[in-house]
Amino acid sequence: MPQGFCRFFVLLLLFFLSATGTRAESLTTVKTRAVAGAEAAERTLTLPLADVPELTGVAAGATALTSIRHDGAVWVLARDPAGATKLFRHTVADGWQIRATPPAALQPVFSPGGQAHLLAIAFAAGQATVFSYHTITDRWATIGEAALAGPPTAAGIVAWVVAD
Repeated sequence: MPQGFCRFFVLLLLFFLSATGTRAESLTTVKTRAVAGAEAAERTLTLPLADVPELTGVAAGATALTSIRHDGAVWVLARDPAGATKLFRHTVADGWQIRATPPAALQPVFSPGGQAHLLAIAFAAGQATVFSYHTITDRWATIGEAALAGPPTAAGIVAWVVAD
């Protein structure tokens, strides 16, 4: 067999093997622990909205809830005038772009989740759900869920740790 054909076959085989064996759960590991009292107060998050460019174009009229600089852009979780939660991306070259609709009512906090992911959390029906947003493919994935011992409080929402 010609060497070029063998190389093509091996690459094709690797592509299919990697595509079938890859799942969102394998990309990120999330470790959590309960905090309360003084430790929770020390971990209170402030929303870095001061560095968000004016919401114009497709983002006009939206109210920013939280933002993060990641993957060469400013990412903003916002509420549109109708009350729907939207995700916007801003770069100097492209301005504001609307991205994939968040899969749930997310809490107003993002955490970087690696090179091209944002992590977000939602609380509903007595459980916390962690979501990953892929900044390149514009897709949301559910990473995991955990039962809540009680109702979430503002002081109890803390940043999570992304482990290798």
